[in-house]
Amino acid sequence: MKKTVLLAGLLLAVTVACGKQTEAPEPATTPPPAAEAPAPAPVPDTATAPDAGEESKEIAAGEAVALEGEDADAPITQRANAQLAQALAPATPSAPAGGGRWQQGVNYSVLVPAQPTNAPPDKIEVVEMFWYGCGHCYSLEPFIKNWEKQKPPYVVLTRIPVTWSPGHKAHAQLYYTLAALGKVEALHDEVFKEIQQRGNQLIGPNEQETENRQAAFAQKHGIAEKEFRDAYRSMGVRTLLARAEELVRRYRISSVPQMIVNGKYVTDVSRAGGQNDLIALVSDLAAREQNNQ
Repeated sequence: MKKTVLLAGLLLAVTVACGKQTEAPEPATTPPPAAEAPAPAPVPDTATAPDAGEESKEIAAGEAVALEGEDADAPITQRANAQLAQALAPATPSAPAGGGRWQQGVNYSVLVPAQPTNAPPDKIEVVEMFWYGCGHCYSLEPFIKNWEKQKPPYVVLTRIPVTWSPGHKAHAQLYYTLAALGKVEALHDEVFKEIQQRGNQLIGPNEQETENRQAAFAQKHGIAEKEFRDAYRSMGVRTLLARAEELVRRYRISSVPQMIVNGKYVTDVSRAGGQNDLIALVSDLAAREQNNQ
């Protein structure tokens, strides 16, 4: 009975296209719900000032305010209202990425709060959230690989597989096993092809059979069976799986592929306007972050 239930769960995970939903999603990838930065509060009528906390006392129109310089000669009411308006004025927003080509809330979302990255202080991390069973991820992969060869040196690309279900975790464990063996660059495309072109999902009716099928795939591509199994069961791979699961939760990922720039900006193919546009958007957001460092 337990095997039957597990098998049903694994097959269900594989049939879900590129979203976390338990029903088949629409062909287009649904953008993930990401919190937008709150809009600045409007400046209230200067006749009444709100409580600004311990550091800034309430200032009512006409209240005496100590100023220095030329403003000291202005009427008391004028000086008080000027100071109040200056204190409550919203901060000037940063310039749009790409010289105004991209719009927040349309082409990308701001992740609130921003998440720490795993890149050095002088680098900008770009994360690709993906799943080997996702056709959209497979279609995007050539664009990612081409950009990876041409991206500026300050950009660090990190791939993170989603871990929504046992089926997703099985593919994630394969990815991190290949990473532990130094074989991602050589076999990343081959895993995609095995699943997307040849129909071999590399998942079995139970955990042992899943390991066997993935070990057989690795052997076919020159990795010794024992070497693969040792890495597959290692604490290092399981630690990376746990970290991926935590990041999927922190980034609020509900569909793939998704791109996260410097732990702040989240976007995808549909919001960017296409695969080439996604690469351009990610590059512009990364450049803006680099300029702001």
